[in-house]
Amino acid sequence: NDSIIKGKTFVIFIDSSECTDCRLSKMRSFDKLRALGDNTASFDMVCIITPPSEQKESVTKKIAHYSKYDSMTYVIDTEGAFCSNNPIVTRSWKYHYFLINEARLPVFVGNPTDSDRMLNAFIEALL
Repeated sequence: NDSIIKGKTFVIFIDSSECTDCRLSKMRSFDKLRALGDNTASFDMVCIITPPSEQKESVTKKIAHYSKYDSMTYVIDTEGAFCSNNPIVTRSWKYHYFLINEARLPVFVGNPTDSDRMLNAFIEALL
């Protein structure tokens, strides 16, 4: 969506293969990364969620709550359009975290909160 992606953007994808509510409860692990983005204005963060139909209502309520206090943009993809347009993300959970540049090309793939090495590689990709 053109209105969501502006400049460098770190994307977190939460698919329907696991408990969406459980994954959302772990979003605090991205607090330092969020602060880095907020403080440097070098990237935005977007979380794309494809919840199972039975979790759609609870996920929508959680996102409404999070959005009040969070600089991250949350997108609920009930139609599965993200996976249809980006089939590689369904191959492995490793592809559920990536940084894209202004041309929407991936410049970093992985979770920068996993280790200092990953965080340093992420920061280098921002430069």
